[in-house]
Parts: sequence; C-alpha cells; structure tokens
Amino acid sequence: MQKSLKRIVNMRLSWMVLCFCLLILKPAIADTSFATLKSFSGEVMIKNAEMWTKPTLDMPLYSGAKLVTKNGTALVLFQDGATLQVDPFSSIRAIDQIEDAKANSPEPVKIRSIRILLGRTKYEEQPVPGRQTIIELPTAVAALRGTAGWFGADPNTDSRIILTEGNMDTTGVFGNLMPKILNLAMALSSPTFAASLNSAGQANNPLSNIQEIQAELKTLVANPDPRIQKMIKQTMAVILPAIEGIEKKLETAKASEAEKALSDKAVAAATSDTKAQVTQTHKMASQASQVLVDTVQESTKSDIFLVLETMKGNTSGIAIAQRIKETNDQALSLAEKAVKTAVSAIAMATAATDETQLNTAATIAKTAAQTSRTVQEVTKTTNANGALLIAGNTDGLAKIDRLSAATEKSLATAEKILQVAQIAVLQTDQKLGLETAQKAETAAETLQGEAIKKSEAVQAIMNKSPNAEQLINIIQSTPESSDQTDKMLDSIIKDLVPEKEEIPEEPEAYTQPDAEPYTQPDAEPYTQPYDDTRTASPT
Repeated sequence: MQKSLKRIVNMRLSWMVLCFCLLILKPAIADTSFATLKSFSGEVMIKNAEMWTKPTLDMPLYSGAKLVTKNGTALVLFQDGATLQVDPFSSIRAIDQIEDAKANSPEPVKIRSIRILLGRTKYEEQPVPGRQTIIELPTAVAALRGTAGWFGADPNTDSRIILTEGNMDTTGVFGNLMPKILNLAMALSSPTFAASLNSAGQANNPLSNIQEIQAELKTLVANPDPRIQKMIKQTMAVILPAIEGIEKKLETAKASEAEKALSDKAVAAATSDTKAQVTQTHKMASQASQVLVDTVQESTKSDIFLVLETMKGNTSGIAIAQRIKETNDQALSLAEKAVKTAVSAIAMATAATDETQLNTAATIAKTAAQTSRTVQEVTKTTNANGALLIAGNTDGLAKIDRLSAATEKSLATAEKILQVAQIAVLQTDQKLGLETAQKAETAAETLQGEAIKKSEAVQAIMNKSPNAEQLINIIQSTPESSDQTDKMLDSIIKDLVPEKEEIPEEPEAYTQPDAEPYTQPDAEPYTQPYDDTRTASPT
C-alpha cells in the first residue's frame, strides 16, 4: 500500500515537473521565432523546429528553418524588416543565432546565416546595429553590409551574386576556416610560441588549433555532395599536407626543446672540475636547439601563407608561397642537421681523452650553432616575399627575386659545412680532425656574414631604401671569399670522404643465339648416268 501511494505521488510530481517545463519552454520556443512566412504560392514545404509542415500565412519561422519550393514561391519577413523572396525550385535554410560578445563589441552580435543550397533568392535588408548577415553559397561565403541583391546556386555548383545596392566581402567555400587559420598563424607568431607547444591549456596553443582545423577539413572531405567534392579536390590536396606538415614541424620544435633542456641542465650542473670545452659544447648545442625552434616558427609562416593563398584561389600568391615554402623547408632540414651535429659533438666531448678531442668537439658545436643561425636568416629573408606580396609591392618582389640565386647558394654551402663538421667528428686522426673542424668553423663564419648582408638588403627593399639597389649588386657580384669557401669545402669532402667503389656490372650470362634447325637442302633424286662403254657380261 505504501509502495503504491509512493508510486502515485512520484507520478504526480513527474507530471507537475513536466507541465512546469512546458510552461517555461513554450515562451522560450516562441522567442526563437525570428521571421514569418508572409506569403506563398504553389508547391512550398517548410521544415520548422525540425519538422516538415505545410505552409500557412504568417507562420512563425524558427532558427534553422528550411524552405523548399517546387513550382512555387515564398516570401519571408524578418522581425527587423529584412525580406527573403524564394524563387521556384529552390532550397534555402535560414539560421539566426546569438554569438558571445566580441572583444571589440560590448554587446552580443546576432549572426544571420542564409544558406542557399539550390535555386535563387532575393534578399533585402537595411543596416541594423549588432547584426551580421552571411549568405552561404556552394562555392562562396558573402558577408553583407546593407545589401539588396539576388543570390543563387545552380546544379553545377556555380554561385551567382547580383547586387542591386550595398556591398559585401566574399570568400571561397573555405571562408569559415579563414579565422581559424589566422588564429593558428597568430599562435605560431606569438612570443609565447615555445611555451604554447607544451601547454594544452593555452587558448593560442598551435596544436589544439591544428586539431580543430583538421576536423573542419575532414568534414569537407567527407561531404558526399559530388559538386562540392569536384570543387574542393585540388584545394584540399594543398591544404591538408600543409596543415599536417605544420603539425610535424611543431613536433620537431618540441623535440628540439627537449634537447635544449638537456644541454642547459648540463651547463647548470658544471663544476670547477668540468672541462671548459665540455661546458662550451653544451652551450653551443643549446643555442643550436633554440635556433631550430625559432626556425620552425619562421618556417610555418610560409605554410600558413600557402594555405591562405590557396583558400583564396590566388594563383600568383600560390606560386610565390610554394617557392617560399620549398626554400624554408630546406632551411629547416639543415637546422635539424645542425642540432644533430651539435649532439654528436656532445658525445665526442663526453668521451674525449685529451685536449685535442675536447677542442675539436667545442669547435664542431660552435660551427653547428653558427650554421643554424645562418639558415634561420634565410627563412626570415625568404618570408619577406610573402609580406611584399600582401603589401602589393611588385617592385620589391622583383628585387628580392634577384637574390634567389644567392639564397640557394647559401643553403648549398651550409649543407657542405655540416658535412665537413661530421667528417671531423668521425676522423680517427685527432690532429686532422681538429684542423677539419676549424676549417668548417671558418666557413660558417663567412657564410653567416653573407647572410647578414642579404638580410640588410632585404630590409632595405622592404623599407624602399635608396641604397637597396647597391646592396643587391654587391651580393650578386658574388664575393671572391664565397667561391673560395666552396672550393675549400669541396676539397675537404673529396679528400676525406672515401669514394664508393664502383661495383662492375656483371656481364649478362652468355646464351647461344637460337639457331634455326638444320635441314638438308632438297636434292634432285640421284640417277646414275648411262655408260656406253659397258659390255654385256659373258653368257
């Protein structure tokens, strides 16, 4: 009896709670209505509050409402006076939502999104404070400002926009990704870049930004609409590898931070008994590791630039960004080799048994640090191309292009320097190893000086300085010392790197050529000639 009474009480309480919720929710649902169906004709279907219904005059429309017309039309009147006229054979989705207050706006911003899936519509509005309207087409996104016009999409995915008044900012289908890509770019350029690599809680954490962008890209890739797939296929072929490449570069930076921490720890733990060369080797290795982190930061700028130019469909920008990326990727690879060389020097210093080996290790580590700084300068000067392109400075772009040959040569020389440094590490003749390391160090100093000159020339170009032309000419003349450095490095590599023995190719096994089977030539049948001299045998 008590259980039955308790069950009845619980049921009544449940009904009371449900009724209370319905009373609360009913006005809330009504409040989400942002427009009404002012008029319609012919075949029209409305999906309202996630349910398909037949249209009625003055029907309230809620956020997310979808209007589909066959041989019919519809006119929507928004609460702020804007109108949406839907043509026959169209599919339109309208969404109103409130976004959080922006940093530059104390009040919440209302976003109105009108997604045109198929057909054509005419939209008219007047500017309203705190409201932003976005027209989403299959191949474009348009942000409107006090605009009236026709917007449409045909079955071939062509987006058509005809404005009758006002203006708008239009981007491609990736327009919704633009803010996230730019946010990633800001995070990668942040002064707290290194800290953000390992701090998942930071708002500008590059790794979390990349994951969000990747999720958006995967959504686009998974879109079953063949029209969308056809349109984005080539673009995605550039964007996805670039985003994945950034992620790998950030992992490289994290690994380099770990190497730097080990070297810094060794320096901090040094005592009066620690050899000065060992401490110096660790310091140089720490510098090389830090420069690699900085080079990653510079290198990712070109990746972001390539992504943005590809999303915008800027053909000339894509070509320039691609060249910048290729150069910066090569420079980053050399910065990684520099860190590996410095780590080899640490191992050498740790196992050294005499002063010569200690000096060799310290010299190699210094060479690695100098070379890494040089390739970092290359990424900075190369990225200037992107800045000039954005600024529309075509004259500056042409001038920097004249330095491209010198940049390529710098990277080639840097690779040789690191190769010679590794030769010094592996050299069994201690005296020869030290001499080789010292020559690599001299070459690194020369190369770094040339990199500084190029940086000065690029800065002069960007500042439109009158002496920019003079600086370019000096670099293009190729100083004699640069050629001598290359010759010296080539000579060391040739003399100290054992040539690979060329293994002669094995002759092909002899096979007797196939011969036609022997056949005796056809001969006339033999007949003995008649002999008149024969005599008959005696009888």
